[in-house]
Amino acid sequence: MRGRGAWAVMAMALALGGCGYVGDPLPPALNIPERVVDLRAVQRGDRLIVVGTVSPLTTDKLVLKGMPPVELYAGRRGEGEFSTERWAQSAEVVTQESGAEAEVVVELPVAKWVEGEVVLGVRTVGPTGKRSAWSNLVSVWVVKELGRPEGLRGSATEEGVFLQWAAGEGPDGRGWRVYRKGPEEQEFALLGKAGEASWLDRGIEYGRRYSYFVQAVAPAGGGEAESEPGGVLTVEPRDTFAPAPPAGLTVIAGVNTIELAWERNAEADFAAYQIWRSEGEGEFTRVGDPVSVLSFSDTGLVSGRRYRYALTATDQAGNESAKSEAVEITAP
Repeated sequence: MRGRGAWAVMAMALALGGCGYVGDPLPPALNIPERVVDLRAVQRGDRLIVVGTVSPLTTDKLVLKGMPPVELYAGRRGEGEFSTERWAQSAEVVTQESGAEAEVVVELPVAKWVEGEVVLGVRTVGPTGKRSAWSNLVSVWVVKELGRPEGLRGSATEEGVFLQWAAGEGPDGRGWRVYRKGPEEQEFALLGKAGEASWLDRGIEYGRRYSYFVQAVAPAGGGEAESEPGGVLTVEPRDTFAPAPPAGLTVIAGVNTIELAWERNAEADFAAYQIWRSEGEGEFTRVGDPVSVLSFSDTGLVSGRRYRYALTATDQAGNESAKSEAVEITAP
C-alpha cells in the first residue's frame, strides 16, 4: 500500500508540473480599427475625389475579418477657432463599404460648397460598431466647375508634335496639364503644364505613335482644382521636313579639276549632300552619288567651258532641300 501511494503522489506532481502556469485571463479585444493616416482630396470637375488607405488591423494589432466600412465627414470649417467636435456635429456624413483593396475612394458633389472651404475627415467602423480615431483632416477650397478641354488636335512640325485645344472660359491663373503615352508605354505620363492652350512636344520620334490628353487646372486655395480629362488624341508624326539648303559653296580651279567646298548642315537627322552641275545656262544634273564630306573634286571637264554648281542636302527620311545658291566658274 505504501508503494502504491508514493507512485500516486509522484504521478499527480508530474501532471501538475506539465500543465504550467496559466496566468491572468486576457482582456477582451477592443475591436477598434486603426485610423486612416493618409487622407487626401482633390476637386475634379463637379466632384470631390477623396482617397485614403484603410488598415486591416485594430489598435490591438489584431487582424479584422474584413476591411471596415468608412464614414466620410464633409462640412464647413465654421467661424472662430476650429473645433473637430463642432465641425463633426454639422458635417454631412457618407458611409461607404470597403472592398478587398486597402485604398478607398469616395466621391461627393461639390455644388453646395462652391466658393468656400470644406473640411474632410474619415473614421472607420469596427465589427462591434466601435469607430476609429479621426483620420488626418483635409481642407479643400471649392471653385466653379472647370470644363474639360475640347477639340484637341495635333500636327507634326520640324520641332516635334504641336498640340492645340479650345481654351473656353475659365478663371485667372488657369493652366493645362498635358499627358502623353509613348509607343511602348502602358500608362500616360505628365509632360508638363501649359500656360496657354497649346503645347510643343519636342521629345518624339517621327514614325512612332503617341497618344495625348489634356486636363485643365486652376488655383483653389493652397492647391489646385482640376477638370475631367479631355478626350485622347493619337498621332503618328511623319518627317516631311527637308533640311536647309547648304550654305557657303565655293569653287576654285585646280589642276584639270574644279574644287568645291561648303559649310556643314546643322540638322540632327542630316544624311548627305548631292552635287549638281550645269553647263552654261543648261539644266542642272546630278554629279555622282551623295557624299557626307564637305568637299568634292569634279573632273572630266572641257577646258574653257563655263560651269555652274549647286548643292542639295538630304536627311535620314529622304527629304531633300532646295538647291543652294549656284556658283559658276570656267574650267581651266
